[in-house]
Amino acid sequence: MNARTNSHAIAIGVTIVLLAALSVSADAGTPPSSSSVNIQKLPSPDHAVGPVLPKPAMSYPTAAPDVCGYWTATYAEIARRYGELRNCTPADAERSAWVITTLGTNRARGVMAVYRCASAACRDGRNDHPIGGWRIYPPPYSGGVMLLGQQAKDILIIDNGGHQVTFDVVTGRDLS
Repeated sequence: MNARTNSHAIAIGVTIVLLAALSVSADAGTPPSSSSVNIQKLPSPDHAVGPVLPKPAMSYPTAAPDVCGYWTATYAEIARRYGELRNCTPADAERSAWVITTLGTNRARGVMAVYRCASAACRDGRNDHPIGGWRIYPPPYSGGVMLLGQQAKDILIIDNGGHQVTFDVVTGRDLS
């Protein structure tokens, strides 16, 4: 009895599926012509529509004027001479100078590199600062140099090989 019930259920299910398939037509979903619904057909696009792809980047994004820009040649030369760059920042709120610190290499200790500004173009971090204008200051201890903070307008607090040191950006001297 159970097998007979199952075969009847299967036959009814197949019949429903076949009737549903036969009732679907090309204009299924379109209301009858006597309907009061106003249907607008949209024109098909003239070209194939595909996903929107991002445009390829033609250059680096522009940095804000108060942060170090993409000074590729400057960064590369300082890194080649004095090791991986650790910090790049304006020395003060007026951006009277730019400061780069490095970690050093196995042949050279890290350094403080300072570029003093005399023009608005220099104070704009988006502009490159040629390598010739950078003054290089070796720290008192072996090891890398990392900026920790600012004690006063032109006085930076740095870590030099595990020693906390104060550095005067104007004179280029260690104050510790």
